[in-house]
Amino acid sequence: MEAEEIGRILDELGKRIGPAGEFAWTISVRQVLIESVVWITAGLVVFTFAGALVFLARRYDAKARIKPDDAGYWHYSSDQDLTPGALVFLGVAGVAALVLITFNLPSLLNPEYTAMVRLLEKVVPGQ
Repeated sequence: MEAEEIGRILDELGKRIGPAGEFAWTISVRQVLIESVVWITAGLVVFTFAGALVFLARRYDAKARIKPDDAGYWHYSSDQDLTPGALVFLGVAGVAALVLITFNLPSLLNPEYTAMVRLLEKVVPGQ
């Protein structure tokens, strides 16, 4: 799609919408901004929570595994073992949170562009 064609489509759309177009555009940009802030905040909360749980689990595991023997020497005990599945789950949650943050950061930094892309996707489907 050429720039002239996009301009023509937007001009026609502006004529059809009339004076309410600027208000609708402002709302659309604000909506993109709010969505990106919410998703980035959710990603940060999940990432922080997963990191804190990994830290606490490893700390608990280290305390549970170091025990003294009869001679007074400290050794690792294998009766308490941290579940690797829990660490894998928390790792996946942390990576998913980082992906969520990464994909929503451009919308936060440039909400007008994201609003324009969404508008063009609705007006010209398949482009």
